[in-house]
Amino acid sequence: MFTTLDFLYLALGVCALILVLFLSVALIQVVLVIRDVRKITNTAGSLTEHFHNIVLTPLNYLGSITEIVGPHLENFIESRLNKKKK
Repeated sequence: MFTTLDFLYLALGVCALILVLFLSVALIQVVLVIRDVRKITNTAGSLTEHFHNIVLTPLNYLGSITEIVGPHLENFIESRLNKKKK
């Protein structure tokens, strides 16, 4: 027959088994979440690179063109204003 000590060991064993199963399921869930986060960060990185190539590269070219053309355009506008004043 079972003694109280045997019953205690049985209860502790069952509790340890349940705890191990719970921790295993929790660990699997954490691994799945981390894998999804990795996929999201990789996707975000490729999206920002794609955005940079499509939007920012032409804007950088436009900025360099305006730096070159800007002084010439200012001189042209000043010359027109000076002609109108005279």
